[in-house]
Amino acid sequence: MIWLGPHIQRVEAGLDPLLAEGRLPHAILIQGPKGVGKRSLAHRLARGLLCSSASISGGCGSCGSCRRMELAEHPDLHLLARPTGKTRIPVAQVRELLEALSRSSLEGRGRVALLCGVEDLGIEGQNALLKTLEEPFPGTWILLTTSRPEALLDTVRSRVHRLGLPPLSAEEMRDFLATSGSGALGVEDLEAVAGGSPGRSLELSEGDGLATLALATQLFGQGATGQDWARSVFEGITSGEEGMRQAKKMRAQEVLALCLRLVRVRGLEGEIAAWNQVEALLQSQRDLDLGLAPDQVLQALHRQI
Repeated sequence: MIWLGPHIQRVEAGLDPLLAEGRLPHAILIQGPKGVGKRSLAHRLARGLLCSSASISGGCGSCGSCRRMELAEHPDLHLLARPTGKTRIPVAQVRELLEALSRSSLEGRGRVALLCGVEDLGIEGQNALLKTLEEPFPGTWILLTTSRPEALLDTVRSRVHRLGLPPLSAEEMRDFLATSGSGALGVEDLEAVAGGSPGRSLELSEGDGLATLALATQLFGQGATGQDWARSVFEGITSGEEGMRQAKKMRAQEVLALCLRLVRVRGLEGEIAAWNQVEALLQSQRDLDLGLAPDQVLQALHRQI
């Protein structure tokens, strides 16, 4: 069951008249912070487009089409996201998606493609989409999500209708945490690091997410050396299809993103020195993007912090 936050409801209120009148743009880019609900919104729009009874976000919820959507078995919904262990969505999968969209709808309402994390397409994958974004197949909608719109080609951004999904307000976030719980963290701590993102709060409150938060916090602690900290960050990871170095890079990026959120909270609370740490973290992210060894990047960062 998709959680329907008030921020999603506000966006849908502006989209539902377009859905009802058949005027929803055929290519929509939903952008916003990680975990804010972009995929949920896109999925509800897809349900509204394919529903056989009600042209509203989420559909009617009871027709055959909506039930098949709920079970992820609808033949006219095509999902594409970065495979586990890879840093890019393979361009071959993009081409397979476009081939599927060129065929006739199996249930007669049209076809919908949902591309999650479209920044993971890379340049080749984005270029493969361009013609279809500009001239979609009849009865076809392409819904894209991203937390990094700056990583998209200008040509992609110019061919889609851009739709922002903002984070929850502080009050809305407290209401959400009161319902969902904060796991091993206090509500105030989780609210601070989640930044209005319900998905991020769920991720960080338990299991692997909580462990990642602990690693990020250790960067600002005392005692451990940079080598020890880097070793703890990479402990237990396994090599994916693209090799151990790439697996380490992805893990380092995950931890650095959380470190950056932690230190920004301190900066906003008035800790001047935190902004120097922000710059150090941003430089580490750039170093990873340039291909420097993840172990060396994290050790160098630890010395600076």
